[in-house]
Amino acid sequence: MLTPIHKLIEIEHLLNKSKKDNSKLLDYRITLRLNLDIDISILLKERDSTILSELERKLKNQKVHLDTITLSDCKTDEFYDYLFSQEKNPNLINLLNKRRYDYLADYENT
Repeated sequence: MLTPIHKLIEIEHLLNKSKKDNSKLLDYRITLRLNLDIDISILLKERDSTILSELERKLKNQKVHLDTITLSDCKTDEFYDYLFSQEKNPNLINLLNKRRYDYLADYENT
């Protein structure tokens, strides 16, 4: 289990650096799946293929799924709004190994 933890920390450092270097990257959430794949959801001011390409290049050959969300997506989709809410979902990294539908169930109960 240490290898996935090290990989999560490495990805967190990469995203923090990208966040400092690029003002379009606002926030992110990292989730470790049961099969040890990693889901990354990044919040952008607007769609930017440069940021996405750079992250995909740096995360190449890894079991990582990258999902980009914009501020306008958060305004129109309550799930994304919940996902990036500092009050309701403050953790940047989720190690609970819950399935995605469990998040939806948790969201409905809040």
